[in-house]
Amino acid sequence: MSKNYEKGLKQIECKQFKNALKSFTEAIENGEKILESLLHRSSCHLHFKNFEEAAEDLSKAIAIEPTYEQFYYNRAMTYVNLQEYDKALNDYSIAVTLNPNYKKAYYNKASVHMKLDQHEKAVENFLEAGARGHREALIICKHFNQRGGEINENKDKEEKPEEFTPEMARQLLATLKKNKN
Repeated sequence: MSKNYEKGLKQIECKQFKNALKSFTEAIENGEKILESLLHRSSCHLHFKNFEEAAEDLSKAIAIEPTYEQFYYNRAMTYVNLQEYDKALNDYSIAVTLNPNYKKAYYNKASVHMKLDQHEKAVENFLEAGARGHREALIICKHFNQRGGEINENKDKEEKPEEFTPEMARQLLATLKKNKN
């Protein structure tokens, strides 16, 4: 039986986040779909900018199911909001280890590296995201390639990445890694 969980889902659909938070808490206390309830309750916490509570729920979910990349990705986003960038980078790294095609995790990891002025690592992760077809990463990669290695994250969202393909990103990434060694 998962009545509190189902109730919480309906409340989220109706944007009744405070009520949904209560329903998911009751679901967790009653043992109803604990992982799913923790994930959705963390989303409610994020809605209210309760980042510590969101991270705590996601940590509990990870303790139960440590192989689900979405938990790490979501917790990394909470760590970014808490400006705990090293923890965010660690969680994004785990997410891409669990799912090597997780283009959003590579992209967000690159953005954190940019915040930390770690441009070489940012470039590598933007290229990883681009190699997997992430549209905005492809635009950044195109600019990186055109500027001879200078990265510019302030791209035009309407710009089309057709001129720079995932294959081109893979080739540029391979060159970058080869030159590192």
